[in-house]
Amino acid sequence: MSAPLNAQLIDAVEAGRAADVTRLIEAGASPDARKRVTLRFKVENGRGGFDWKEDSVDCESALALAILHAQGASVVRALLAKGASVNGDVEWKLCYWWNSGRHCTANEWQHKRWLSTFRFSSPLCLAIGRGGNQTRWDGDTSVRPDSDGNLWINLRGGAVRLTHPTSWEARSVKFTVCPDIELVRLLLAHGACVTDVELNAARQNPNPNLLPTLELHSHQRSTIPPVPPPKPCSPLELANAALVAQVRNLTARVTAAESRVSLEEDKARIAESKLAVAEKTTASLQALNTALDQEITTLRTRTTTLEEDNASLRMDVPSLRRETTSLRQEIVSLRNENAFLRTHNATLLAENISLRSLSAPPPHPRPPTSVRRMMFAIGDYEPQDDDEIGFVVGDALFVNLQYADGWGHVSTPNTNSQRFLLHAQANTPTILRASTQPQPQPVTSRSPTSRWTRLRLAHSHRPPRPHHPRPPASTHSPNLTRSMHAQPLRPCPASETSQDPRAVAGLAAGVAGSAEIGLVQEQEQGSTLSGVLAQVGGTGVETVVFQEAGGSGAVSGER
Repeated sequence: MSAPLNAQLIDAVEAGRAADVTRLIEAGASPDARKRVTLRFKVENGRGGFDWKEDSVDCESALALAILHAQGASVVRALLAKGASVNGDVEWKLCYWWNSGRHCTANEWQHKRWLSTFRFSSPLCLAIGRGGNQTRWDGDTSVRPDSDGNLWINLRGGAVRLTHPTSWEARSVKFTVCPDIELVRLLLAHGACVTDVELNAARQNPNPNLLPTLELHSHQRSTIPPVPPPKPCSPLELANAALVAQVRNLTARVTAAESRVSLEEDKARIAESKLAVAEKTTASLQALNTALDQEITTLRTRTTTLEEDNASLRMDVPSLRRETTSLRQEIVSLRNENAFLRTHNATLLAENISLRSLSAPPPHPRPPTSVRRMMFAIGDYEPQDDDEIGFVVGDALFVNLQYADGWGHVSTPNTNSQRFLLHAQANTPTILRASTQPQPQPVTSRSPTSRWTRLRLAHSHRPPRPHHPRPPASTHSPNLTRSMHAQPLRPCPASETSQDPRAVAGLAAGVAGSAEIGLVQEQEQGSTLSGVLAQVGGTGVETVVFQEAGGSGAVSGER
């Protein structure tokens, strides 16, 4: 037999080509040909390297592959017609694989290169799809096919070569066995033996027709005795032989009838078992029907109760609708009231904002404080407005009143008219102070309808202005040197002060530090003021600016 023809036969069987199977067997291929699997592996040699090692085994037979790849029974029939063996073990091996891709050791090659062996006791068990097993290299055994009917076979091809496989897909195929009753009958017809292994396999198969078929075939083979070989005999023996043959024929017919009866009895037993199962099923169905009847009764009772509740609710619907209408009207009323309140709130908010934007009325000034003290000008002051009076160094000034806002009411000692002071001190100056010293700018704050003025401290000075020449000293002036003679002050008519005897005001600008300003209180004598006295305290020379309703001035004092 040629190995290439056997490989071609395996290819034809796996492809389902029955005509090629017949042709190849007639050409010299064996009907019992098996798949040839060759394994090559990298095996460590103990010297830091590896050697390629190779091993070959015979695996699945042509009949086994025809049963597994059955595409109809034509290929199996062609193999059986050409003398393929229907009895004997069916087995094949699967090689080991290394998922890490590493080299295998010598020990692994020796023991694990063929990882597992699949075995069935006969082609009939393989066709039934039960009764096989898988044995690993270490002796561990498991049932095959598994509960899902799956097992693993080698890759397709009559001659398969595997080179250091690294996954199970690279060396095998997962296959699902599909039992076929026609293949089983075909194998039985060509002499397949039925043993307890095949009967147990048929019992595990869910197909109910397999077991009766195997039992019937087994019973027929056990009841028919073997026919002895013919012998030369006499006519009497021949007659006896004929009679014996007739008896045997009758016996065979009786046996066949008995087998048929037995088969019918088996069928009756099966029918009885099915009837028992049906009776049990009927009993359970009856119990279920009783439970369903009770549940239906309960549901009907609940339905009646729900209908009564529904009727009661329907009776309540009119009153609920009236209540709903009333609530809606109330909601409309509340919404209208809410809208009115929001409008009113918006109005109040607008009024509040308007009131907040109004400026507060000016505070009423406190009453003036009486000072009544003579002071002297120590600096020049040029009037800044028509209602102000200018002074020069040395002018005698009498401060009568000082008001809470810082202004005061003054007059000169030689007249009862009001005058506004420029720079003054409480004592007669002993040193003439040139007017080149920066002078503070007066700050005037007066009301058009009041003659109240303010006395303020000033810590800054105005820039120097040109010196004004002064006339000879007056007899009414204080005893000053020639350079300290005061220039005449603008008189303030008594009639003007008699009409409104309130205070004049002044702004005090500090020259060297802070000052303590006393309150000035107006003193009225008849229709005129007798004089003004102001006290200026602090460190260094202080400047006080006074302003009346019709003029302004400044006073400075040195403490």
